[in-house]
Amino acid sequence: MQFEWDEQKRKTNIQKHGLDFRNTWKLFNFPILVAADDRYEYG
Repeated sequence: MQFEWDEQKRKTNIQKHGLDFRNTWKLFNFPILVAADDRYEYG
């Protein structure tokens, strides 16, 4: 996944929502495990 950085949008988000996404890339920087949920029969 590629991210495009926009410093002005970052500042607007902080001011408007109180959120800074500067380190959001870390959420996507690890292996992902995908497994089927077989606890129940969803038939």
